[in-house]
Amino acid sequence: MKMKNIIIGCAYGMLLSLFGCFHEAELSESKQDRDWYILEDSDDKLDHLRYLVFEQYGVPIFYNDTIGSRTDGTDVYGNPVIYYEILDPSYDLVSVNDEIEIKLATNREQIMAAVCFMRDEVLPMLNSTGLLPRCFLLVDSVHAACFSSSGAYRHEVNVCRSLMASLVGRVDRLEEMSDEAKKRFAVEIAAEEWASYLTQFKKEELSPFYSISETEVYSKSTTYSKYSSNTGPATLSVPYKDYREYGFLDYSHWEAYQEGSSYKTVNKQYDVADYVAEVLLDDDEAFEEKYKNYKWVLQKYELMKGIVKTVKAELKVNN
Repeated sequence: MKMKNIIIGCAYGMLLSLFGCFHEAELSESKQDRDWYILEDSDDKLDHLRYLVFEQYGVPIFYNDTIGSRTDGTDVYGNPVIYYEILDPSYDLVSVNDEIEIKLATNREQIMAAVCFMRDEVLPMLNSTGLLPRCFLLVDSVHAACFSSSGAYRHEVNVCRSLMASLVGRVDRLEEMSDEAKKRFAVEIAAEEWASYLTQFKKEELSPFYSISETEVYSKSTTYSKYSSNTGPATLSVPYKDYREYGFLDYSHWEAYQEGSSYKTVNKQYDVADYVAEVLLDDDEAFEEKYKNYKWVLQKYELMKGIVKTVKAELKVNN
């Protein structure tokens, strides 16, 4: 009996010791679920400005593709293991490709001016959580891979929306732009986000808009290209004509343009973005004068004006 009591006492003591260890162990943040897209205030002038913009609009603006780091313990040699969170513009859900190349901005004064430009000229047109991207990355240049019969080449674009970030180029050339050029640049940036929203959530409303160019293209009969898809353009046998004759404002720069011979049309999202940009410019008179000889362009413009007006009311976009 005495031995039994001793055993029970030892077991009880071990349990107390075990629970005591649990009680004394300090809890600490794992940092595994850190939100890298929340900006914190800083004494640095540029980073403080970015924080104020984030506080106002809720979207982070970055100027480096490495947006944070953390130390995850040490390796077998005692050296710190550092994890870096990186914005990869070419990241895809199933693969990583090299279709997008960026040149990071390095001049802090130019970056400051670009952040102010985003705050004052771009973000008021996106003043809704439905239109804002995950983040913006300001860079000096964005080049996309393009293709032609003679091989691949790089084409510079002003803006590019990827899964990880919306890229905005020309930071190093922004201050040299005229007021008119800056205004168009601002609407191009905003239109990229508008197009992403519309093509995802307003498919039914966009159907009449798409059908104008589709009907024109599908009803012809020698060589041309229809709306190119996100995975690659599809060729139809229709006569070559100026892309505006088919209701487009531009051709696809992802492939070579051969005047008088052939070209690829923009895909649906780029077509929407082109028209949204014109609507956001809000100059009907200038647009109608420029495209007065292209009836399908004028029809698509009127349709897009109605769609943008409706969505602004739905999302309570003040601009």
